[in-house]
Amino acid sequence: MAPHYLEAVANASHCIEKIMEYLPKNYNVCITAHHSGHHCTHNTDCMEDMTIPLICHGPIFQPNHLLANVNIKDIAPTLIQILGLIPPSDWKWHYLLDH
Repeated sequence: MAPHYLEAVANASHCIEKIMEYLPKNYNVCITAHHSGHHCTHNTDCMEDMTIPLICHGPIFQPNHLLANVNIKDIAPTLIQILGLIPPSDWKWHYLLDH
């Protein structure tokens, strides 16, 4: 949480807000970002390795709803389902809108 990190987060938040102002109100938007992991690792079950930011906004999402017990592997299949497609049957995941 160094000052330059917090400034970057504030700037990203401001940019997201500006984008949302210009999109039609009926758009569903999911914004996520890469995580750096702890000590630049990505292959553990450590919270810092598995937690990423996820902002969902639009008519299909509940306002101010905090998603719990979400796995990073849930994002892509959920987006596929929102687009009206069917995720591959061998994917193990949870549909985020059911949380």
